[in-house]
Amino acid sequence: MKNESKMLVRKENQISLRVAYVSDDGYLAWLSFFRRSPTSFSPLGATEPSVSTLSRDRRPGESERTLLYRWPRSFIDYMCLTPLGDSQRFVAQAPFAAHHDHSKITQAKRSMLLRETMVKLENGIKPYCAAEQPAIELTWSDSGQSVAALLNGEPWAFLDGSTGFGYSKGILDSAVGNPWSQSLFEKTFC
Repeated sequence: MKNESKMLVRKENQISLRVAYVSDDGYLAWLSFFRRSPTSFSPLGATEPSVSTLSRDRRPGESERTLLYRWPRSFIDYMCLTPLGDSQRFVAQAPFAAHHDHSKITQAKRSMLLRETMVKLENGIKPYCAAEQPAIELTWSDSGQSVAALLNGEPWAFLDGSTGFGYSKGILDSAVGNPWSQSLFEKTFC
């Protein structure tokens, strides 16, 4: 299993100069976007910033990204909760995991809470069960402020540029993110 995110698709909007991309860390796939910065972006297929790095760049209350899907894991991987790439490092930064008490009991509690959080995360995201990557296409709203990801031609997720929130058909539990909103999608893209 990979530990670094790979950019699968990237597209810049010529009106807003925003850049959107889909990345996959071998376990989770994300749709992300942000305003164009002076720094150059990595070429397609190159290593992307970690999920935890991206989270520090957001304004409070805005996701600026949404989950598309997760790759299923084998029963043994599921039971052992093997490392989940960048997403596990992101969850590990939660307040319960950032405590600096290194006693065995505290470490065991943190480990248990991390496992519980990862299981909840996994259960809240739709698995993508095909053998290979889906065909992913990015499409922009007329204003260039919102972007949608189409998986195999079907609208699957979008980021609403007016609010900064993402919506996805891959979100099964609102504790993980915002589930799909057909009415908002139609208002933004149709």
